[in-house]
Amino acid sequence: KPVAIRVFNKEINSMPLLGKFSKGQGGLRCEVISLKHTYPQGGEKQLIKNILKKEVPSGKLPFQIGVLVQNVATVFAIYEAVYKNKALYERVVTVSGDCLANPKNILVRLGTPIKQLIEFCSPLEKNPAKIIIGGPMMGIAQFSPMVPVIKTTSAVILLSNEQLEAFREDVCIRCAECVRNCPVYLQPCLISLAVERRNWELAKTYSPMDCIECGLCAYLCPAKRNLVQSIKLAKQEALK
Repeated sequence: KPVAIRVFNKEINSMPLLGKFSKGQGGLRCEVISLKHTYPQGGEKQLIKNILKKEVPSGKLPFQIGVLVQNVATVFAIYEAVYKNKALYERVVTVSGDCLANPKNILVRLGTPIKQLIEFCSPLEKNPAKIIIGGPMMGIAQFSPMVPVIKTTSAVILLSNEQLEAFREDVCIRCAECVRNCPVYLQPCLISLAVERRNWELAKTYSPMDCIECGLCAYLCPAKRNLVQSIKLAKQEALK
């Protein structure tokens, strides 16, 4: 976001109260920090580590180490609640995908069926084979276009058959790609193997609750294993 970085730096430099603390002076400490292009960079634990050089321990939350992370949409909602006395009843949703002729960013009321968003971006150039709410890596496929927009809905993606890679899940070849690239240092392959055997106690020992479900392990897996789904299942069993 080079344009956003320039805009924020310009605003900060023009407002002394937003500058860094000087000895004996007040004001808010506000600083723009640019990070390398890497995935997943937007996760709060990854941001805390890369910006503040602090690590959130397993099973802990950021506030327990003195950090609070807010995304832009949340900060804007807080601003509207405080300054405009406005409840959170709408949000911006990106509607995109190769099926759409007119992808858009739309300000949408919560509760609106995603079918209406798709119709608003019509005509369809292709019939969608899969509708995903969320991003291409972390999004969840939907069973119906009547699913409503909720406060966490960020995007709706319509994918055609051409965009969906047909694959067959194969056996784990122990390449360790998922282990090398996991941003929270888990062993997704071992969690998956434990889940396959319905050995929930063994799966729990690999800390599935620390998974942020970024999808990187499944994306990189040469055997096309459903690693994220397995970890989600292990999480559900761990909570029982």
